[in-house]
Amino acid sequence: MARIGALRTGEMMMETAAARPHATLRRLVWIGAAALLALPAIAMLFTAEVNWGPEDFMVGGVLLLGTAFMLDRILGSGMSRRTIALVTGAVVLVLALVWVELAVGLVGSPLAGD
Repeated sequence: MARIGALRTGEMMMETAAARPHATLRRLVWIGAAALLALPAIAMLFTAEVNWGPEDFMVGGVLLLGTAFMLDRILGSGMSRRTIALVTGAVVLVLALVWVELAVGLVGSPLAGD
């Protein structure tokens, strides 16, 4: 009982983070999504070749942050490593296919880009 009163916030946070599976990987997923979304904005500062408008950033944000949310749920689900790897691969493949379709029109849908 004396130990409960002695816990400080920092110790409790470390114990909680250590108890969560894949905590570092889950953080990296969110940081990676934010970094990928920031790349076009940074590129637009240096070259006229990249020309994203607000709607492009909104669509990219929905795709990347939606994927990050799904990966976060997958990593926190308690599935086996093999299942996590397979489901993560499927989610990333779907993201890549949708991104390519929106960018250049891989399959020629009405949503295809220029």
